Amino acid sequence: MPQTAVPTNETITAQAWGGFSGKLFTVCVALIVSLAAAELVEVNRFLRTVVQGRAFWYYLLVLLVVLGLLLGATLKRGAESQREGLIKLLSVGIVFGFLGSVIAISATPLLIGGSLSPTISAWKDPLHLAAAAFLGLGWVYGALAELTVYFIHRGRYRYIGILMLASAVIRLVEMLPLARLIQR
Repeated sequence: MPQTAVPTNETITAQAWGGFSGKLFTVCVALIVSLAAAELVEVNRFLRTVVQGRAFWYYLLVLLVVLGLLLGATLKRGAESQREGLIKLLSVGIVFGFLGSVIAISATPLLIGGSLSPTISAWKDPLHLAAAAFLGLGWVYGALAELTVYFIHRGRYRYIGILMLASAVIRLVEMLPLARLIQR
């Protein structure tokens, strides 16, 4: 009679993370962490002042959806992703975020006004579109999301907490009236 191996906790965890629900969970957590960290530090302070009202929220929504789709499409299984280095993942995240910014900038006028003419005008000058996408800082969201995926796949959940704590500390330091402390 052949003996079957009893599954260990490690194999059960690997099987759970390997499925679609595991990928969806990883992508959702990565997007939530990147959004929370970026909002705590107010990464889009410039964009929020330039693009006011609903346009900013449409931009952010489209950026996160595109980033989530790109992350989900390229997310590898836990064992495969453990071989990838942090620098490679961060560069992929930066590219995904930049691409997400380009798509979000192109889609926002359509969502607000229902017209494609601003999008067509934006695509006539790709250099300005690339500059706007760079200033849109979607690449920061992409890098933060890939960093979170990196931590999740390696089981370093406390580093995600440290990332969030560091973002909160940066926000608190920004709120301090440092000019008054320096003058005294």
